[in-house]
Amino acid sequence: MNPKVTIATITYNSSKYVRKSIESVLAQSFTDFEYLISDDCSTDNTWDIVKEYKDPRIRAWRNETNLREYPNRNKTLFEAKGEYIIWIDGDDIFYPHGLEFMVKMLDAFPNSAMACARPHWDNMVYPYELTPKEAFRYEFLGSPILVNGFPDTLIRTKALKALNGFPTDVISGDTYSKRMLAFKNNVLLINQQVSWWRRTPDQASSKLYSIQGVLNTFESSIVIIDNEDCPLDASEKAMAKELMRIGMANYLIKNQLFLGKIMTVFKIKKRLKLKLFHFYKAVNKRDFFYTTGSGVDPLLLDFCKNPYASNYER
Repeated sequence: MNPKVTIATITYNSSKYVRKSIESVLAQSFTDFEYLISDDCSTDNTWDIVKEYKDPRIRAWRNETNLREYPNRNKTLFEAKGEYIIWIDGDDIFYPHGLEFMVKMLDAFPNSAMACARPHWDNMVYPYELTPKEAFRYEFLGSPILVNGFPDTLIRTKALKALNGFPTDVISGDTYSKRMLAFKNNVLLINQQVSWWRRTPDQASSKLYSIQGVLNTFESSIVIIDNEDCPLDASEKAMAKELMRIGMANYLIKNQLFLGKIMTVFKIKKRLKLKLFHFYKAVNKRDFFYTTGSGVDPLLLDFCKNPYASNYER
């Protein structure tokens, strides 16, 4: 029988941290999983460390050439046999209760393509299931809900395989793919604190904050908004694009203009069709956004829908 979950770890020169990552996976209270480890041709002793672990749930290999991040993730995806999949990278730590909690939550909401662990939010009590329309209104007209990291996201493997995995030309390929999944599937938001992820200067996600990363994220987001399957209506799509341009103007003011990079600002302004209005709004309060609920009256499912709730009489 196939395992319930595939846990995947991709490594590249991760020898400093990989022991703790592997041991945190093997310490899970939920044990019905396979563990795939794909070393991307590390030049340090990462692979030697991986080979030390003999747990029968582990399937590990070393790539002959360096595939880079998303091709390596796709390799583990298409090797996966589990109903669900989650990536715990070579510098992450999975709390022992994390997988058990996430599986129980996603099992209880079969219409959701993924469970995304989120921090405290005044507008919502977790767990909460969003329809595609609601998810995209938050994502592009309010507070983004699909930008959480790999170790905080449990995904239905079949659904992600149907997308042919992650794109390899998008720097934030995980966010792009989660948005693709949310076109026609619900999204489940759950409590955070299932994992701990490390911030290091040379990790793959650091590319997101470079000028190339910001531009790539902007342009790939426009592709998502313009997709015919995007559940936003025409006026919402137009508003989403305006908010994105205001956000880009804000980035340029803070990270380029203040550093004297005036020509860079003009080039990007032309490339993305930014107007003076967007820069004006960037330094003033944004006056259109989507939100429901409040700190006083947050969105809340009936407690009977929480798989941890006991039966009770009113």
